[in-house]
Amino acid sequence: MKAQDTIIGAEAVTYQKANLLYYKNKFENGNVDYFTKGLEISEKAYYSALAIKRDYSLEFQQKMAEIDVLITPTLPVPPPLLTQEVIQWKEFNEDILDALSRFTAPFNMNGLPALSIPIGTNQNNLPIGLQLVGKMYDEHQLLSIGNTITKLIN
Repeated sequence: MKAQDTIIGAEAVTYQKANLLYYKNKFENGNVDYFTKGLEISEKAYYSALAIKRDYSLEFQQKMAEIDVLITPTLPVPPPLLTQEVIQWKEFNEDILDALSRFTAPFNMNGLPALSIPIGTNQNNLPIGLQLVGKMYDEHQLLSIGNTITKLIN
């Protein structure tokens, strides 16, 4: 299990434990499965994952020291249908959540501020997003850059 999955799984199930006990039928099956896996995460695994997160965050902060903003797509694929569970990449299938969080998940893990802004639509009139990533505690500059880009494209 990846460090991020360990942290999110343990924290999500801790937060949802009472709801899961009393309102399990209100959750989608995939969420129930995710929370159930979270119950299996040991304290040792959780703290080990937090140490990895800390090291990863420090490394990324050092790399970001040399740039003002990192620009990436928000998603690696067009927005999927709500019922879609898998993304097909040539010969293999990938879980929809893994595919959709490919460009956003690293910043959940390293704690850097990230902002996604709409920049247009594709040929099917589905939205296209641009993700901006800033330096730690520099949300103001990130929002300013996002605002400038938004004004330029509108």
